[in-house]
Amino acid sequence: MNPESQESSFAFDVFISYSREDIVFARALQRALENYRPPRDLPVPKRRLVVFRDEEDFTGVEYNQSLREHLEKSAKMLVVCSPHARISKFVNEEIRLFAEIRGAENIIPVHLSGIPNNEAYKPEHNEQKAFPRCLMEVMPMPLATSFTDIDPTKDKVYKGAFKGSWYTVLANIYGVSRSNIEQRERKRKTRQRRIRTILVTGVITILSFAIVVALIQRNLAKKAQIIAEQQAELARRGTYNVQLARVGDIWQQHPNQALALLDNTELAPIDLRDFTWGFLYHLSLRTRLALTGHTAQVNSVSFSPDGKTLASASSDNTIKLWDFAGGQERATLSGHTAQVNSVSFSPDGKTLASASSDNTIKLWDFAGGQERATLKGHNDLVSKVIFSPDGQALASASHDKTIRLWDFAGGQERATLSGHTAQVNSVSFSPDGKTLASASADRKIKLWDFATGQERAALTDRSEPVSSVTFSPDGQTLAYAVESGRIYFLDSITGQHRFMLRGHSHRVNSVVFSPDGKTLASAGSDSTIMLWDLKTHTERKTLTGHVRSVSSIAFSPDGKTLASASNDFSIKLWYFVTKLERTTLTGHSWEVNSVAFSPDGKTLASASGDDTIKLWNAATGRERATLIGHNKTVNSVAFSPDGQTLASSSWDQTIKLWDVATGKERATLIGHNKTVNSVVFSPDGKALASASHDKTIKLWNVATGRELTTFSRHKYYIDSIAFSPDGQTVASTSWGQTIMMWDVATGHVRTIFVGHSKPTIEVAFSPDGKILASASADKTIKQWDVATGKERATLTGHSEPVNSVTFSPDGQTLVSASDDRTIKLWDAVNGQERATLTGHNDEVNSVTFSPDGKTLASASSDYTIKLWEATSIEMRSGKRETLK
Repeated sequence: MNPESQESSFAFDVFISYSREDIVFARALQRALENYRPPRDLPVPKRRLVVFRDEEDFTGVEYNQSLREHLEKSAKMLVVCSPHARISKFVNEEIRLFAEIRGAENIIPVHLSGIPNNEAYKPEHNEQKAFPRCLMEVMPMPLATSFTDIDPTKDKVYKGAFKGSWYTVLANIYGVSRSNIEQRERKRKTRQRRIRTILVTGVITILSFAIVVALIQRNLAKKAQIIAEQQAELARRGTYNVQLARVGDIWQQHPNQALALLDNTELAPIDLRDFTWGFLYHLSLRTRLALTGHTAQVNSVSFSPDGKTLASASSDNTIKLWDFAGGQERATLSGHTAQVNSVSFSPDGKTLASASSDNTIKLWDFAGGQERATLKGHNDLVSKVIFSPDGQALASASHDKTIRLWDFAGGQERATLSGHTAQVNSVSFSPDGKTLASASADRKIKLWDFATGQERAALTDRSEPVSSVTFSPDGQTLAYAVESGRIYFLDSITGQHRFMLRGHSHRVNSVVFSPDGKTLASAGSDSTIMLWDLKTHTERKTLTGHVRSVSSIAFSPDGKTLASASNDFSIKLWYFVTKLERTTLTGHSWEVNSVAFSPDGKTLASASGDDTIKLWNAATGRERATLIGHNKTVNSVAFSPDGQTLASSSWDQTIKLWDVATGKERATLIGHNKTVNSVVFSPDGKALASASHDKTIKLWNVATGRELTTFSRHKYYIDSIAFSPDGQTVASTSWGQTIMMWDVATGHVRTIFVGHSKPTIEVAFSPDGKILASASADKTIKQWDVATGKERATLTGHSEPVNSVTFSPDGQTLVSASDDRTIKLWDAVNGQERATLTGHNDEVNSVTFSPDGKTLASASSDYTIKLWEATSIEMRSGKRETLK
């Protein structure tokens, strides 16, 4: 297919001929074709296909005349073959006429049901023949693409078992080889996966300290400019900016101190918290703080009950105490003559116990750091020591194959538990303190009655050594890990197997439940820590950062932090928080093309390829209403300035006006003769502008629905329009790579902006009207000086075409959305990238700010809308959730 001749010669790329009995499949096929975006390196037109299907598109009153006109305007005919189609006089007539006009070589048969005519040998097969008579006449042996097993109400024509057939159909339409399309689609998918992986794993490191400092300086300069206008606010805002500057100075080394500053409502008032605050907040929370000071591998970590202190035990024969808030070393406890293998706080936090390869256990006074007692009795290294829940006793595990119970007050041995035939690696108390579990290299787990010291049960006899064991917070589940990396879960009462998790490639050294019991963390010799969702039995996240085996992990008492100890001599602190993403709105059954906030910020509207518009409660994310009226993809939605009316534009060539309160259609505006891509209200709400594939812009009287004027100078499709804040000009984007700014009063072009190397997709004015931002398929965003028409800056960073751009209400932030599945935040003053938001798993088509600038909405081809905010209710109250 020649792109230029195709663009100029035919109105439709494909004419779908089908029986009304096959309408569900025909609709699904039409929608899939219209929404397909060819890979950028495929030598075909860089646009979506224009598809004709007679249920919606016949416009003439005389059938034969109308049919011929539409066939003459179609490059290809796609025939849905089935027993119903074979006997349909309409399908046969459409085939006959099209073959006469365009030739049989441009007919694409698709086999939906029935038997190919050349395979129907038996008389009883006659009624099951699939190919229409006229198709057999012009194509004696049709080579039809098969969709025979599809259920169009459930299956996608372009996925799963039908992907090969889908590519064959596309190859026939575009006139290229199927392998050509498949190869480029694989390249596109591989590229998208690679980019997504790089962005997700690298966003924290990419945003460097220099950017943060520049961001703080910009905020300070901004506040300095408005000193004369806001004297009353000067002191409060000055303190806030100093606060952010302090965060910028300390977050890399002391993220907890940064969090304390950001959480302080006196120094960082809630009403001043914006995306800058949110970015720094989450950056601080996600920073992995490494505590270094040990000179050998770190074997164990333990939090104090109040969460303020972390203790670590090392092969350098010492225990170190760390101030958790600042990450500073408080004290080093020396006394063991060999490596320290385990450390544990008493429930009251006053005593620390340590176990060593010198065969001893030491008790330390936490406040003074003085040694209180040394417990001797084991005749081989002590691998683990823990306090009982009531703090009255200790249990220790040793390579001498025993567990010993000690009276805490007197330091005397209470009992020796014998029964294992190899070294004991781990012990754990049940939450009620009545039961002790032990794990051994003899491949057994044993349960012991703590009061009597008697063995109660041997729950399992594995085929490999057991390295770690722990009780769940409710005491009902026992988790244990084995040498191969598997983690097993048992009912602690019955001993019955519940489920197994596998993810580590080597031995799991430590397993621990989060305080709420919803998450299990596991530390492996493969240098990773894995977080597991115990509701779904799936991996939640893998934490990487250590360069050697991770020997021990511990949750903080509040469950917000995980500490890990490693053979790389370091301790790392991991903070688990919610993303900037607040919620995901689901309900559309096709890609979401546009989103818009109502002027009061309470309602969000979305437009979708499923032909519907949805209204959502912006605060709760709940769907309020579905507006049905368009019969094709809805491309754009816009609220009137008073919030009472919603405008929508569609592939059905119409614009509709809706009553927001009732959800009822008020009017349909007809005038464009091709897809209407964009609609926008004038600032006074009296006029509506629309942009179309027919290369025109129309202005409409909102009150009467009448067309006021038409602007026509673009040579290619117009994708987007925007009113200037004063309402005197309209800016438009075109597939011809230019941006035009029109005088609303005269309809004349004031300025033409030239600079993008590929089609421009969307434009947006800054709130003061001095800057115009444009998004382009060349992967860049450009800022233009409206007064002079000169380019001010080019923002680069996206790896795929940029679909949407918008300014924050204060004009300080520019946001862009891209096919690379990301949203980027830019400093609108200096053009520096502030942050990248990830979460969508397909192209992001539209972004918009709420009127107060604290919430961002994004719409994606993954069928969802996401709401992002920096000052959520959880953040305001200081309640940060664990990683989702």
